[in-house]
Amino acid sequence: MGTLALGFFCAGWRLKSVTEHVEDGKRGCGRFVYTGKRRSVDGGFDKRIYDLADLVPEGKVTTYGQLALLAGRPNWARRAGRALRYAPEDRPCHRVVNSTGRLVPGWAEQREMLAKEGVWFKENGCVDMKRHRMKAEEWLAILERDST
Repeated sequence: MGTLALGFFCAGWRLKSVTEHVEDGKRGCGRFVYTGKRRSVDGGFDKRIYDLADLVPEGKVTTYGQLALLAGRPNWARRAGRALRYAPEDRPCHRVVNSTGRLVPGWAEQREMLAKEGVWFKENGCVDMKRHRMKAEEWLAILERDST
């Protein structure tokens, strides 16, 4: 199913069955039928992203890609970013950056909050990922501790 089809599916559309195509005859060749319901294909993805962001300790950062991978959707880094954009204010979203350590454009407070937590920045303004990025073994330890 292509991107367009996925978008329609999410908005409450579904592919027509073979029977529906035959019954439509010459009235049109549309492939979708409106179901009247909005369906979400994320299966609680936003909540998983929020819960994972909550686990990032002070002085550390993670990436959208790491969160997406840990949430079971390794190719959904951009979707993780979108989820965090609309996250409740009590979540520590400032600890999530892109894979190069770049901060969210237009969110000056993010740098201030990270600096207060002891995060270092390179000359180009990006987070020093070698020092502060969460490593796989750190995630394993946190997730193991959190599951008990």
